[in-house]
Amino acid sequence: MIWNTVAMTAPDQLKQRVAWALSSIFVVTEEQIGYSEIAEPWGVYFDIFTRNLGQNSLFKDILKSVAYSPLMGIMLTYAGSKSLAYQIERNNAYLYPDENFAREIMQLFSIGLFMLNEDGTRKKDGNGNDIPTYTNEDIVNFSRGWTNFEYAEESRDNIEVQWDQGWVPNFIDPMIHPASEGRDFFPKQTLLVDGKRGYIGDKLPRCDAMPDKAWLRRGAVWEFRPDSQSILGKPDTMWWADPETWTPRMILN
Repeated sequence: MIWNTVAMTAPDQLKQRVAWALSSIFVVTEEQIGYSEIAEPWGVYFDIFTRNLGQNSLFKDILKSVAYSPLMGIMLTYAGSKSLAYQIERNNAYLYPDENFAREIMQLFSIGLFMLNEDGTRKKDGNGNDIPTYTNEDIVNFSRGWTNFEYAEESRDNIEVQWDQGWVPNFIDPMIHPASEGRDFFPKQTLLVDGKRGYIGDKLPRCDAMPDKAWLRRGAVWEFRPDSQSILGKPDTMWWADPETWTPRMILN
């Protein structure tokens, strides 16, 4: 009812209509996810599009917010995906990272299946065949980048929960990387462009390339990453001190 009122009567009708169009591209559905009795997560997901349609908004901001959405993590099954190394070391199983989102973020959400000319027609190779924008090897490669996405701390008192279904993940806050464990940290190549490939993160400074004591320089910003225990005023749980799962509290933004 609230969404209908806003969508139909809000003064920013262009924004509302573009947001509706985007939600029809970045689709999440109750049929795939369930939890149809809970309204709040669906409103939060739709707010991604209205929030990122301002004057200075970029498409990558929408794409990033969608990628961290717990609803999309369920919809395209990459929430909880682990690296191959983790699966071998912990479970003695050759289980590769989930490839669903890695494929759909290219096929449905951005570049599509085939390379295009300026007029929208498909580019052809020397044999007259359509030139694909990516290969299966690219999907496997990018799937490694979508590993170790987990739900945010679920112990929050101010979100809607359907208690008769038992434990329900936190569908409100963006997903997090709780620790390096489970994350594929090996280099990942970019798409083939003009016959060349690079690596994701090229041209960005490495940690050992930063100036000495960069975190003490003027303008450096630190953010506090609390857990639900500290929010509730309770002592930290024991696993914070466990090197296997430790997450840094203060990180350089």
